[in-house]
Amino acid sequence: MASMDQDGNIHAVDDNAEDHCDDKVSNRGQFAPGKSGNPKGRPRKVVKQQSAIDSALSELVTITDSKGKRKVKAAVVIAKRLVQN
Repeated sequence: MASMDQDGNIHAVDDNAEDHCDDKVSNRGQFAPGKSGNPKGRPRKVVKQQSAIDSALSELVTITDSKGKRKVKAAVVIAKRLVQN
């Protein structure tokens, strides 16, 4: 039987030859012992600016006004401040 390499050269292959592959090397895997496949780890989740703003505006804050103490969304507080000034 014959095989062809990447350069197009033909080489004879002996079907009866024993495989002399060292089991320790072939079973070791892609990475050296003690080395991780992903040394920097999984990247952190990127929080989009718009979702961060939406989250901050929807948080409840405590205010004291003519109606007493109450909790309202931060967006309401900001809107009232803009109108007052």
